[in-house]
Amino acid sequence: MMMMMMRMMMMMLMMMMMMMRRWRRRRRMMMMMMMMMMMMMMMRRNLVIYFTAMRLDALMMMIMIMTKTMMMVVGVDE
Repeated sequence: MMMMMMRMMMMMLMMMMMMMRRWRRRRRMMMMMMMMMMMMMMMRRNLVIYFTAMRLDALMMMIMIMTKTMMMVVGVDE
């Protein structure tokens, strides 16, 4: 179980790194870091839910939420 959580966190980190490399802007980097922290808090709060439904659907939902928030942040930035 913890291995799954670690793997998911690593995937998130990789995605964030790719985004940061693509943008290369300080403000956006800070926003991405803040979103990362928010996602970690949410995951910690919903640990039980993720462990019960720890299949693709939960992961896809999380990724969708992340992308939506990212798009919102980008829109606000630009």
